[in-house]
Amino acid sequence: MLTTGVEKRAKLLLGTLGASTTAAMKQRGWEGVAGEVNAVGGNGRSVSDVKKKWVSWKSGVKSRMATMKR
Repeated sequence: MLTTGVEKRAKLLLGTLGASTTAAMKQRGWEGVAGEVNAVGGNGRSVSDVKKKWVSWKSGVKSRMATMKR
């Protein structure tokens, strides 16, 4: 659910801040992802927990891909 939620909001969550994207909009986007994750898992993860999980997951994937290339 984490990857699906982020993929649905990728442009907003992973894009740069600017006139059309504010920090508040990004925060609401991450709150939506956290809501979807909590609806499925029920762990009660906060927005910061969900962001950390995303960064950790993304880093792990990059590490595995680098290992596979060697």
